[in-house]
Amino acid sequence: LNTNMGERLQIFLAITSIILLNHVCWTRRHEVKHFTSTYMKQCYDDCIPGDNDYFWCNTEKGWDYCS
Repeated sequence: LNTNMGERLQIFLAITSIILLNHVCWTRRHEVKHFTSTYMKQCYDDCIPGDNDYFWCNTEKGWDYCS
């Protein structure tokens, strides 16, 4: 019974490591370099065109103008 539990733990840790490594690689590949003009916060995504030639992005405080 202990051996089976140990094997399950090893499988769980291996799968968790793969998922975390994939997340780290994905975030490094898609680094965001845009900042907001109101809060000077880094955008989580790309600046997208909005009304009146403004651009918007998603931040920790919500949507904001960006450049």
